[in-house]
Amino acid sequence: MNSSKLRSIAKSITWRIIGSVDTFLLSVLISSNISYGFSISFIEIVTKTVLYYFHERVWFNSRIKNSKIRHLIKPFSWRVIATTDTFIISALIFDDYTMGIQLISFELVTKIILFYIHDKLWYLSKFGLKK
Repeated sequence: MNSSKLRSIAKSITWRIIGSVDTFLLSVLISSNISYGFSISFIEIVTKTVLYYFHERVWFNSRIKNSKIRHLIKPFSWRVIATTDTFIISALIFDDYTMGIQLISFELVTKIILFYIHDKLWYLSKFGLKK
């Protein structure tokens, strides 16, 4: 089966909504500043959507198909990319790299769990698949 680009775009958008809400809540929790949460989340909407789309295309063309191991490796590969992006953005917004480290530390846990659930649901979906 082939994946359409529409499927990758839809996955990118749904994941970004989930990821942005999580980042916003964690940023506000860490900084006690709602504007920091909005700033980080809005910047990440652009950067993470683009990064996720390319990550998804690479994984769809991966040799690892229909495998439980795929659902374990893929979230971690994404997390490395996304964590680096979050750290850079949050350190700049917070103007404090220690708060950036706090944010990515929490996100390492929340985002891997959320990503796993999101990816599993999309794996079960037939949306955007071509025979």
